[in-house]
Amino acid sequence: MRRLKNVSTSVPNRGLICRNRIAVYKAPCLVEFVDSLARNPAGKILKRELRAREQKATEPSTMGSASEGR
Repeated sequence: MRRLKNVSTSVPNRGLICRNRIAVYKAPCLVEFVDSLARNPAGKILKRELRAREQKATEPSTMGSASEGR
């Protein structure tokens, strides 16, 4: 990934950069900012941790369900 010089990296501007520089189907539809990423001892990002985090965020919550306990 190359860095663009003299370009503001605000959130709306990043979307414009993606749309102007790469094909629509390759552009990310969602960008999530995190403080840190899980890495292995070699420094590689642990993709399974990212997938688990995403799955946890998207699975529906059953707590407080009206049908629970009937």
